[in-house]
Amino acid sequence: MESRPPFYESNQKVMFHKIHNDHLFNQNIKEITKKMLKKYSPDLVDFVIKLLKKDPKQRLGYNGYKEIMDHPWFSNIGK
Repeated sequence: MESRPPFYESNQKVMFHKIHNDHLFNQNIKEITKKMLKKYSPDLVDFVIKLLKKDPKQRLGYNGYKEIMDHPWFSNIGK
C-alpha cells in the first residue's frame, strides 16, 4: 500500500516515542480515513484502521487470528 510505516523515523528511539505519544493519530482518524478512501477500497481502509488501534483490546485480531481472517477484506481469498 504505502512505502513507509505511519510513524517511520530512522532513529528507533524517536520512532517509538512518536508511536507512544502520537495523540494526533486518533484525533485525525476521520481525516486519515477520508484520504485513504480516495486510493483504496473501503474494506481495506477498515482493515488497516482496525489493525492500527492503539488499545490492543480494540485492535482487530485481539480475539485471535480468525477475527482477522473473517474480515471482509479477506472474503475473496481462496475462492
